[in-house]
Amino acid sequence: MNLPALQDRQYRCILSSKKEGRSMASEAQARAVKKYDAVNTRQFHLKLNINTDSDILDKLDAVAKEEGGKQGYIKGLIRRDIEGAKESS
Repeated sequence: MNLPALQDRQYRCILSSKKEGRSMASEAQARAVKKYDAVNTRQFHLKLNINTDSDILDKLDAVAKEEGGKQGYIKGLIRRDIEGAKESS
């Protein structure tokens, strides 16, 4: 199974935390999380320019402090857009 590099980095981070004495997750737990994520999740990466996208970055930084954070805010926008499209159809 070919997993995205980000998941591999997360897996290594969990393992390194364990080696450093922090009680994160066992190797079995890390493998289970990696397997679950590979089957049940997808990740998207946004590359934003600090000069031309500063308005977007400022807004994301502001919502990061609110409940739900950046991910919740973006998911909420997409869900409102989907609902709006259903209502106008």
